[in-house]
Amino acid sequence: MRDGQKRGSTGIDNLGTVETSFQMSQNEPNPFTHETLVNYTLPNTIKIAFMAVYDLTEKQIATFPINELGVSSITITSQKLAAGICIYSIIADGKVVDTKRMIVAEK
Repeated sequence: MRDGQKRGSTGIDNLGTVETSFQMSQNEPNPFTHETLVNYTLPNTIKIAFMAVYDLTEKQIATFPINELGVSSITITSQKLAAGICIYSIIADGKVVDTKRMIVAEK
């Protein structure tokens, strides 16, 4: 490293790296009646991902495939969901990477 240069200040250290961060936002709107949107970021290295929705007894009640990696979103419909509080998780390559709660309003 040359004098006066800070490691990473030019961005050179980041060249060729793969995005490895994961983020999942709270669903919007929440509560919802018919459908809600969840924004997420998944690394491009993920092979298989889906969103699972559970009731409060931790019984899985619905799954939604995630077909887009990187920055994207998934729409969840209330068709298979009962009114009340549900828990939703993104599972990527067999691991739960984040979990949040949503409220399904009366239909």
